[in-house]
Amino acid sequence: MNEFEKYLKYENVSPNTGDTYLIADRQYHKWYLESFGEEFTKLYRQNVLEFISYLKNIRNLKYESINVKIAALVIYNSFLSSVDPERDRVVDKHDYLSVQTQFASPSTATEKDVDEFR
Repeated sequence: MNEFEKYLKYENVSPNTGDTYLIADRQYHKWYLESFGEEFTKLYRQNVLEFISYLKNIRNLKYESINVKIAALVIYNSFLSSVDPERDRVVDKHDYLSVQTQFASPSTATEKDVDEFR
C-alpha cells in the first residue's frame, strides 16, 4: 500500500471512490511521463490545466468523467500538502467543469411530446 492509499483510508474515502482516485492518479502520472518524458515529481498548475485540456480535446471525455479525475487531483494535492506543507495548492474544486443537464424546454417540445406528458 503506497502513501497516497494510506492517506485515502485516513480521510475515510470509501473503497470504491479510493480505487477510482488511485486509477485517476496513475492516469495522470502516465500522461505526465508520456508528455514530458520524465517521471512526475511535483504538481504544477499549468500541467494540471494541460491534463484537463488533454482529457477534453484529445480523449474527448465527458465533463462528468473529467470532473472525477479533477476530484482525484484535488485530493492528491491535499495529500502532497499534508506531506510537505510548503507545497502549493494548485488544483481545487473551482477547476471542476460545469455540467449542464438537459431538461425539457417548452420551446423545443412538440405537440406530440406535450401529449405524452399528459
